[in-house]
Amino acid sequence: MDEMIRLNVGALARLTYAAAPGFVARGDGTIVNMDPSLAISPETLNEVYGGTKAFVLALSVSLKHELAGKGVRVPVVLPGATAAGLPDRSRREHRGGTVGGDDRP
Repeated sequence: MDEMIRLNVGALARLTYAAAPGFVARGDGTIVNMDPSLAISPETLNEVYGGTKAFVLALSVSLKHELAGKGVRVPVVLPGATAAGLPDRSRREHRGGTVGGDDRP
């Protein structure tokens, strides 16, 4: 859980705040953040992940307003479901680690 928060919140914030001053100085730039639909529609067994993704959305929207007058755009791409199989694997790992102990998809 701590690693997920460090990656999804900490790394994103550090990279964003590292890039933004250069864009502001130039008066032009785009910070594009990807955020799954879990940011606006969390699901069970993914509470922490959904929370970190809600942070991505909140940070992006706040920065969009803060930096708009400085020539910096901050769009957020909210892709829908994909066929990557990650949600199924995540649920199995979570159940096996703490909740149900079985390997149901």
